Amino acid sequence: PDYNKYPFTILRNASLSRVYRLFRTMGLRHIVVVSRKNKVVGIITRKDLTHLEEKITSRRFANLDLDDTATAESSE
Repeated sequence: PDYNKYPFTILRNASLSRVYRLFRTMGLRHIVVVSRKNKVVGIITRKDLTHLEEKITSRRFANLDLDDTATAESSE
């Protein structure tokens, strides 16, 4: 099987927004998470980000106050 000898890596304390930007700008399917000593501590896949994005979106909708939405629409 094909593999990349030099995969993209990111430090374990990197922000989620940085990880997301790397996936989007580089077209990655996965990224290896490493410690400061460059030891592999995990991997993040595109599927992981998709699931996380779905959870965040569903929480936003769950917290949406429909009364506020209706008020905003009627005042336009």
